[in-house]
Amino acid sequence: MPDVQKISIALTGEQIGALKAAVETGEYATTSEIVREALRDWQFKRELRQEDVRRLRQLWDQGKSSGAATPVDFDNARREARLRLTEAAGGTMKDTSHDEAMAELLKEGPAYAIELLNGILEDGEQGELLIALRQMTKAFGGVQTVAEKANLNPTQLYRTLSEEANPELRSLSAILKAMGLRLAVERVHAV
Repeated sequence: MPDVQKISIALTGEQIGALKAAVETGEYATTSEIVREALRDWQFKRELRQEDVRRLRQLWDQGKSSGAATPVDFDNARREARLRLTEAAGGTMKDTSHDEAMAELLKEGPAYAIELLNGILEDGEQGELLIALRQMTKAFGGVQTVAEKANLNPTQLYRTLSEEANPELRSLSAILKAMGLRLAVERVHAV
């Protein structure tokens, strides 16, 4: 058994009330159990952040050692990426296999999903946004699961994310919420 020590911590009345309520409802046996779980979550998140920082430093070093910065032609970069994906797929590129690969990538890294959506929203490409949301729907359990969580019927979700769709803000917000995400506004410099 690990060495257990008592320490004193300061909490607000609201926090103490939440701890006591969780014990009273039987969700937890003791307030100490809640604090230990919170610490485990904190330690896990801290390790993830440290890994993210390590990876960013590695990418930073790679970028610095790759030479001087040059302007990027994003249209050309997308064409090259599509060409590489096509070559990797043996000369044929199927939307389904790409969608499944993206779904796997999005499952493994929710942070990637956030970066992807923010990049698409920054560019303002609705078609790309709908494609990404269809891929994310696969990653988050499929149409049925996401539709249930978003309080939509599956047909409505299919239509909302179809190529011709022009989704309402309330539907888009419900879909994102079902995936644990939300839209947000941030200040930018006017052009």
